[in-house]
Amino acid sequence: MATCRLHQALILELSKRNGPPIQLEALGGVDVERRVADGEAVDLVLLALPALERLAQAGRVVATSIVPIAISPTCVAVAEGAPATEISTLSALQAALLQAKSIGVSTGPSGRVFRAALERLGLAEQIAPRLIEAPPGVPVAALIAEGRVDIGLQQASELVGQPGVRVLGPLPPEVAIDTVFAGAVAASSQQSEAAASYLRFAKSPAARQWIEAEGMRPVEN
Repeated sequence: MATCRLHQALILELSKRNGPPIQLEALGGVDVERRVADGEAVDLVLLALPALERLAQAGRVVATSIVPIAISPTCVAVAEGAPATEISTLSALQAALLQAKSIGVSTGPSGRVFRAALERLGLAEQIAPRLIEAPPGVPVAALIAEGRVDIGLQQASELVGQPGVRVLGPLPPEVAIDTVFAGAVAASSQQSEAAASYLRFAKSPAARQWIEAEGMRPVEN
């Protein structure tokens, strides 16, 4: 879901350049990984890099076809109209989290890494009861806008521009979470060259403007 709008834009642009037609199905990364791991026949898989590496080990995607595309920072957000909470330093973030009655996190990579960060900081026991995990495919932004959580953390691309949400900024450097999103040709693909051609386009300089428009940055190598 974090890269859904990005890939929709890239697919549209590629079609204008007479690229292969692509039918995109977007859902939560947990569900995508499970379905591909269970053997669902697809041509192209677009996920966080660690998930694709697991699928490669299981023989579900072609390991040599994995292409890192974009790096997405995890940001902190509150409801639109809520006071601006200081989160730019580690101490300020800790204070904001301890003050919040409920904190929205994702089932995806950012949520898992954030939980690990809480463990390292010694805050897990205090904050864990306040964490509300968004169901797969449901953005944390929806929990924030609906007032179900006081503060939320998720990929920038899933928060920027969402109605009812005010993005406070990225996590401070000590606990910054950068997720690499990538693509790979599925082992089951019947159109592997078409899938590979999309990955080449997504990696090309021509894709940079769409990647940056979603609050991400291109993977340079």
